[in-house]
Amino acid sequence: MRLCSLQRVIRLQSFGRTPGFTAHFRLFGLVSAGRGADFEAAEIAEHVRVYQRLLAAVDVACEVQLSDTRIVPVDGPRVKASEDGPSQLVDAPPDGAPRVLHALAAALPEARFDLLRRQGLGYYDGPTLRISAIDREGIAYAIADGGMVDWTQRLLSDRKERLLISGIGLGLLALRFV
Repeated sequence: MRLCSLQRVIRLQSFGRTPGFTAHFRLFGLVSAGRGADFEAAEIAEHVRVYQRLLAAVDVACEVQLSDTRIVPVDGPRVKASEDGPSQLVDAPPDGAPRVLHALAAALPEARFDLLRRQGLGYYDGPTLRISAIDREGIAYAIADGGMVDWTQRLLSDRKERLLISGIGLGLLALRFV
């Protein structure tokens, strides 16, 4: 199941005087729900591709960063990114994460792995994505973010359920990149 939504939302946290960040903004969100061993990697790759196509349509280069909240950053794997191919996992992370991360590395060879990510640790439950772009003034913005959540697992009392959510700030995109 794949759904999308365009909505006006309110940001409760303060970002100070960061250019382009406002309390009210438009968010284009994607949601994918399903089951199966390959769901996480396939759907994260699909969400990333949607955002890459959107940014390419407005001629904005982007950088894809992937992570996994199930990996403890201190004891987690090291990742080595090579210039001539996809990122290679150096150590095997716990809890079945290597299969997902290896599949993501194969599906998104341009992505870099940020295994020290601290944002969303209490919110997301598994692999995450972040897409950053640099505006015409050279300021880098994390313009899209998302990850796996356990909402359907808890709602249906079924650990096999998978739910991926992500969103991109369209107001920020229009203000800083178009």
